Amino acid sequence: MALAVLSLCAPGRATAQQVRPPGMPGDTVVLDPLRQSYKAALIELRDTLSMLASDASMFRQDLAGVGAETVLSRAEALNGSCMASVALLREAEPVFDPSRAANDRVRNESQAFLSEMRSLGRTLSEYCLTGLALEGPGVRADSLRAWGPYYLRGVGLAVQAYYAAAGEFQKTADFKLQPPLPK
Repeated sequence: MALAVLSLCAPGRATAQQVRPPGMPGDTVVLDPLRQSYKAALIELRDTLSMLASDASMFRQDLAGVGAETVLSRAEALNGSCMASVALLREAEPVFDPSRAANDRVRNESQAFLSEMRSLGRTLSEYCLTGLALEGPGVRADSLRAWGPYYLRGVGLAVQAYYAAAGEFQKTADFKLQPPLPK
């Protein structure tokens, strides 16, 4: 991902125009390189956050009735998804650098989106990496059972806010993802 995203971060500004190659149907749009880099980064982030949501769902599943080993195993998978998400959020920041934007509207939306990305990264670091870490005081499986749902609620709210900001950015930058971002 890093190479794919960073290779699309060439210096300079690309235009925000859509280009229709000759002979292609009217509903087929080829995006300029800047919007292609936005789209590629958003797809990678969407897919990584989907894996995080899947691991969070698995963690919550019949949490009170499973053994300590299962709780710790699920927490380990969730922790790995959180680490991957935090790393990818950091790697993707240069793609959305406001100085690359083609116009003031995209520049402003890019600033707002970067702020939401950073907020999500902080939430994941605090709640997921620290709160759901495998080592900690007391009997860790019991602690994870007790506090896990609280931490995951905070993570879920932060992810929802991120998706709302990503959707607004996508509209302003004038492209659509298929499949679309979760709501």
